[in-house]
Amino acid sequence: MNYCAIILLIFVLSCHCDVNIMVIGKAGTGKSTLVNNLMDSYVAKVNHYETGTYDVNKYTIKKYGTTFNIYDTPGLFDPNVNMNQIFNKINKINSINLFLICFDISQARLTQNDLQVIETLKYQYSDNILKHSVLVFTKSNLINHDVLESVAKQRYNKFNINVPAIYAYDDKTENGWQNKVWDQMVKQSKKGEFILKANDLRIRVCEPAKKVTMIDNIYPWYVDKLVTLKYNECIEKANNNNNSSFFGFFGSILAFAGFLVLTVVTGGGAAFLGGLATIGGGSLASGGLGMIGGASILGVGGFLGGIIVSDLQNVDCKNYAIDNLSYEINKCHHDKFIYDNEITAFEGVFCNNRPHGNGKIYERSGSIMWDGNFINGIPEICI
Repeated sequence: MNYCAIILLIFVLSCHCDVNIMVIGKAGTGKSTLVNNLMDSYVAKVNHYETGTYDVNKYTIKKYGTTFNIYDTPGLFDPNVNMNQIFNKINKINSINLFLICFDISQARLTQNDLQVIETLKYQYSDNILKHSVLVFTKSNLINHDVLESVAKQRYNKFNINVPAIYAYDDKTENGWQNKVWDQMVKQSKKGEFILKANDLRIRVCEPAKKVTMIDNIYPWYVDKLVTLKYNECIEKANNNNNSSFFGFFGSILAFAGFLVLTVVTGGGAAFLGGLATIGGGSLASGGLGMIGGASILGVGGFLGGIIVSDLQNVDCKNYAIDNLSYEINKCHHDKFIYDNEITAFEGVFCNNRPHGNGKIYERSGSIMWDGNFINGIPEICI
């Protein structure tokens, strides 16, 4: 054993932390067989004709004075397995030291799904996952050893990545292929863990969140209503020589405030939605307020009833509404965005017309995407 290997083993012996290893790849690539070889025991079910692993299974072995947890996973792109469920279960582990990404080198050629394995992992966990990954070319014993290296190099180049590669099951590998794998597992334990949950949140939350919270020229729910009423007041005054039959702005605000209290007490969201539609004389559910003066109301980014300020047709009344409501628009207050399916998209504190402070962002299904602090419209984790 060389000097570097001895140093690595000393490090592992001094560390009392568990080392987590994830074995992942397409169905049928020999992941479970690899696990059994690393465990020196037949612990993972192997099936050569159909899906053998349906869950993320953990196997523990002590080696070099350290506890290694090796996780066997269902095959990616297997029609019998839900990939989202796979990643949800993987994410519960929280952190991984090393991903062993398996590819069957004995197959005639790489398929699109083979290449997609890498892209899927990068999508889930960012490109940084490659710093914690090793390619394992399984079933290399089925390839003539004289051409094994050239075949592997050809396949490797198609992935366009820079990670170590190992030929699994090749009995002619110097010092044994199992030792090569274990060397990589020991080295990765020195690098530290790849935190799955943090990276998963960044990938799943940051871009979708920006589409919800970083919208220009659209006001959240409560401010939207104030601007609507103020703009309508201006239009009515212009059309009726300041003798409008409309409520008048302040009377409308009182009516709106009273209605808001009433709906909270008597019926909640559905009644609130319907009542707001009557204020503008139109239907929110149909995508517009039917506002006097022909103001354009569009469902931007799938949002319901948001005013696109640049589309308000009467420029003077638009500026009148915005100028007179600048304080209400920009002050810190609780407000929300709503999807066009009437599900809340974001609710929380707005400052300067951006989510700023505590808030929750929701998927269109209503499930919470992020619950935490926002800074100028962006979830804190994305900064």
